Amino acid sequence: MPRKPGEQYRKRKRRKTNEIYNRSRPERDKQYYSRQWKRVSRLYRQQHPLCEECEREGRITPAELVDHIVAVSDGGSMWEWENLQSLCWACHNRKHGKG
Repeated sequence: MPRKPGEQYRKRKRRKTNEIYNRSRPERDKQYYSRQWKRVSRLYRQQHPLCEECEREGRITPAELVDHIVAVSDGGSMWEWENLQSLCWACHNRKHGKG
């Protein structure tokens, strides 16, 4: 199958850019890409499919990610279910001041 001109170059460039970016990420972020975290996150969202913050405010919104109530960097547990909550992106960004 014929390739588009420059396709291989763009793939190599994207891969190199990602490698550089990932090396600059803090060491603590690597735990979020582990098989264990992905499994915990998936299982938690299966049991809590709605955004917990929206539910408290009377809205029904599907959860898109799992967030720590007390940040791991502030002494919260990475793996304790009592420290996890399902959130939509809007609530997550509001909690972390990104929107």
